Amino acid sequence: MKLIRPIEVTESNLTSNVAITETEWTAGTYATGTERYVGTSLYEVVADPSTSDEPTAGVLADPPTWLAIGQINQFRMFSGVIFEQTENSGSIEVTIDPDAVVNAVALFNLSGNTVTVSMNDPVEGEVYSSTKSLLDNSEVTDWYSYFFEDITLKTDLAFLDLPSYSTATVTVVIDAGAEVAKAGEMVLGSARTLGLTSYGTSVGIVDYSIKERDSFGGAIIKERTFSRRVGYELQVDTSKINSIVNTLASVRAKPIVYIGDENESSTIVYGYYRDFGITYSTPSFSSCSLEVEGLV
Repeated sequence: MKLIRPIEVTESNLTSNVAITETEWTAGTYATGTERYVGTSLYEVVADPSTSDEPTAGVLADPPTWLAIGQINQFRMFSGVIFEQTENSGSIEVTIDPDAVVNAVALFNLSGNTVTVSMNDPVEGEVYSSTKSLLDNSEVTDWYSYFFEDITLKTDLAFLDLPSYSTATVTVVIDAGAEVAKAGEMVLGSARTLGLTSYGTSVGIVDYSIKERDSFGGAIIKERTFSRRVGYELQVDTSKINSIVNTLASVRAKPIVYIGDENESSTIVYGYYRDFGITYSTPSFSSCSLEVEGLV
């Protein structure tokens, strides 16, 4: 199992082919429902009938005159909200200058055909390039399923073998061909191995949809988002227990990426842990249980 602590992606270290189509706020008077952005955040006027407040001040006013409604399209894939997707026709191509040692990339809620990650050093040139398909062939077990099973796509991917360069830039390309490329979240950072994921690990979701019955017994279903939940079972080095406890304590309130197996997307979660425990089993290896809930 590996953890990825994300670096911050800002306007200063990001280059993107996703154009900013939203309108930036400038001083003036805006009617109810008007949207403007400041920095990378998007705001909507909720004052009736209008306001001349600056958006970041307006959201703090009493009553509020502006409402923060998320990130501009270019930055939705770095917002920490997985179901808020960056979209672009054909492809999404982003280059990040992390100004730090990074060796891992994780992507969530994807839509496209392939994802390519490359790393370029200013001295040595391209030092890494890897392309992964989003086509999920796990249901193809024979010729019948090859021809007749529905085509399914992976939504989450992880690249964990980037070389450790402190001055290299990382480029990610999500190619959707003639369709619209989409990305819910991209996390770039340095990966750390926590232990060996073992059988007994469980996966599931927490559904936030509303399911009710009317007075006649009919079903009323309001579909909403869901979060992923994984109960990891690990084997860890007994000699490293103190280090593991300190590491987990340091990220107790910080969303990070947890990867049980990079080839099993259901064990890749961007979120926070709810609980963990380690049992001293033998002088060499011990058992660790870690329950993680993903962001929505």
